[in-house]
Amino acid sequence: MSLTNRQRSFIARIAAKEGTLGFISALHDISPFDPYDFSWFALKPARLGNMLCHTSDSRAVTPLQLYFRYTEKGYKLYIRSRSYHRKTISRKDGYLGAFEADSDSDAELFHVDSEALSAIPLEQAINPNDWYSFNLISAITKKPISRRVRNLDTHAGKDRQSKAYTCITADGGAPLPLRMQILQTNAPYLDHPDEV
Repeated sequence: MSLTNRQRSFIARIAAKEGTLGFISALHDISPFDPYDFSWFALKPARLGNMLCHTSDSRAVTPLQLYFRYTEKGYKLYIRSRSYHRKTISRKDGYLGAFEADSDSDAELFHVDSEALSAIPLEQAINPNDWYSFNLISAITKKPISRRVRNLDTHAGKDRQSKAYTCITADGGAPLPLRMQILQTNAPYLDHPDEV
């Protein structure tokens, strides 16, 4: 008997194998300006604290907690961490971050490499101490997520300055090796807990 979408879905903590993966606002305690989005009504630019970022050093941040929702075309990644809860991992201007999906079909899709996926005990009891190595691959670009340096503007007092940050993309760069700790298998949508 084949597994249902719920039975193939799971919740996991995600971390980089080396360094630290997280939202730029948590890793750097800043929220840079979005150079492509400016609100003339509010007279203040949009922020990019929701962008995924990586540092080469270890930082004391809580690992990302994601709901891997299975679909026939790939996994939709819903954020279950406190910050950006219920948003999805999606792309803006080529970079990945936490965004609202206007509809369920707007959520970006990803694949977990098949070798790692076969090691995940979706139908068995999980050991919460186990971590699995994997690559996350964009269903759109067919490339694994990777790092790319991006210059972003920040405020320092009254001065605006540009600084380089290592952001996350899926454009064909060297893959960013990840690891996951499975927290729950057979995980339903938050809004449909009785789903089969």
